[in-house]
This record gives sequence, C-alpha cells and structure tokens, in this order.
Amino acid sequence: MLDKTQIDNILATIGKSITQETTIYLIGGCAMSLKGFKAETLDVDMVLLTESSYTRVKEALLKLGYKIDKKSQYTETVYKNAFVLFKKGRNKVDIFITRICNLFDFSTDMMNRARLFERYNKLNVRLASNEDIFLFKSITGREKDLSDLALLATHISNWNVIVEELKDQKVRRIVTEDILESINKIEALDVIVPIKDKIQLLEGK
Repeated sequence: MLDKTQIDNILATIGKSITQETTIYLIGGCAMSLKGFKAETLDVDMVLLTESSYTRVKEALLKLGYKIDKKSQYTETVYKNAFVLFKKGRNKVDIFITRICNLFDFSTDMMNRARLFERYNKLNVRLASNEDIFLFKSITGREKDLSDLALLATHISNWNVIVEELKDQKVRRIVTEDILESINKIEALDVIVPIKDKIQLLEGK
C-alpha cells in the first residue's frame, strides 16, 4: 500500500529524471489519497496523452528500477488504447495512454476539469476531478472500489458532469450497465446517487 508521502516521493523521483515538460493525469486511488480522501492506495494510476510523454515517463521509471509487466493488457508499442503496468517490488504504476480501460477516452473536458496538484521540476501532475474518478471506478467491477465510490459520492459537486460525459463519449451499453451495477451496490450502503435515472435513460438509447 502507498500513502500520500510515498506517492509524493515516487512522483518527485520521476520528476528528477524528466528533462522536458510533461503532464500526467492521476485518475484513481492515488488521486484520492493526494486529495486527502483516503489514507492509502494500491498503485499509481496515470493517463498520458502523447507517445512522447509516455516515452519520457517510461524511461524515467526504467531508470528507477521499475520493470514492465509482460502481462499488461496491451503491449507497450501500441499507441492509443494502450495500458502498461510497471512494477518495482510491491509498488505498481499503471499507465493508460489516451484511453482508460479501452472504454473511455480521456476527453478534453476531463483534461480541463483536472486540477494541477504539483510541479516536480518539468513534471506537471494533475488530479482528475472527483466526478471523473467516480466514473472510472464505477466500471471496474471490483468490490474493493465500492468503498471508494461511496466516499467519492460525498465529494461530488456536480453529478450532471458524469451524465454529460457519458453522452459525449457515446459509450457502449455494457458500460452503462456496469455503472448502474456499481450504483446499485453503493445504494445498498445508503449512498445517494441522484443521476441513476438519467443513466438508465442513456442505457435505453
């Protein structure tokens, strides 16, 4: 598990090896930890938007002793739709390139909603909005993400952002089904999700 200090140290160390302006977007539990929502997370999930930024971060991680997990869902040479997992001991860094879980594009609106957390030399670290993190975690199907979703629900200021993003991305029906399943599970924990009916309407289209 990684706490806020450990995540900060990993990012600072990567930043020391980056020599050109590079922006990364943190999207999962690590972003929640840096926001102060949770104490620890399993890994660092980041999105990169260009092949060149991926190359720079990859080289920095390799210099730090991380290894590419050959079981990554996509090979590292695939640009767009790519997912690459780096490991060093118990530390894991998941890198998504332009697309998350091969289901969502990291859209311009998502970029604009992400807020700058810190600059580590030439490494700019931005945190995805609470709404977008909720969206990403709602499609994983992992039981361990339910507590994060319940927690995020208390920090969402504009639920309609999620609905509009789903409309803009024209996601497949299976995606809305996964989201609704996650919503049903956290509602069983007495969490209120006011956009459930709107997502159900999207599912019917």
